Amino acid sequence: SLFGKEDGLDPAKKFSVIRCFDDKLFIPQLGQLIVFDRSIADVQSQPPTILISQVRINDSLVLQKADISKMDLRYNQNRIQLEFAGINYYKANQNRYAYYLEGAEKDWIYSNRNFITYANLSPGKYTFHVKAANHTGQWGGEKSMNILIHPPFWASWWFVGLATLVIITVLVLV
Repeated sequence: SLFGKEDGLDPAKKFSVIRCFDDKLFIPQLGQLIVFDRSIADVQSQPPTILISQVRINDSLVLQKADISKMDLRYNQNRIQLEFAGINYYKANQNRYAYYLEGAEKDWIYSNRNFITYANLSPGKYTFHVKAANHTGQWGGEKSMNILIHPPFWASWWFVGLATLVIITVLVLV
């Protein structure tokens, strides 16, 4: 909601509203008369700035509160937990997030949660995208991080080529 308890209004209680032409609302509530001036309350809020605040690989913390745009991982480092934050000080609990892992997902996932876990990722190239919106639905800029999971050596092209060459050589010599 745009206005609630933190703004002096209790939406849980029923009340009548008298609106004047000068953008003031008069709200009788619990024997009081609350004057609510919408022109003062209309804060020009900026969209949140997004930050990837924590990265865990196989449940071990590897990055906290640092700006990173690229990660190179081994084949067995395939469980990734990313935590992110929308930097916004006004009604931050109403921030919404959207994210997706390019290479594993096709569409944005919209959520109130500020973390995601990807498990059993196959070797390959991925790009994690995330953005945040404030309480008014205004989306901020996107943050991305490239993730490269290298294949094990026995699945690499040079090992397969070398193994094939050895097998052919053994077959020819025998």
